Amino acid sequence: VTALPDHVAARQLEFLEFVKRQFAQKRKKLANNLAAFYARARMKSEFARLGVLETGRAEELGVQTFVELFLGL
Repeated sequence: VTALPDHVAARQLEFLEFVKRQFAQKRKKLANNLAAFYARARMKSEFARLGVLETGRAEELGVQTFVELFLGL
C-alpha cells in the first residue's frame, strides 16, 4: 500500500473519487473518463507532462501517476 503525500491526504476523499471515476467503465480510455470534468486541452497538457498516452487506460497507471494527474488537473 502506498501512502498518499500529506497535501493529497488532506483531500483523500476527493482523490479517491477521482481514481474511482477512472475505473468506473472498464476498458474506457482516461481521456474519455476525464472529459466530463476537465477541458481536453488541460488533460492533453497534463498527459504530456506526465508521459501518459492520451489513449492510455486507468489500469496502466501507478499510484504516483494518479497523484500527479489529480494535482495537475
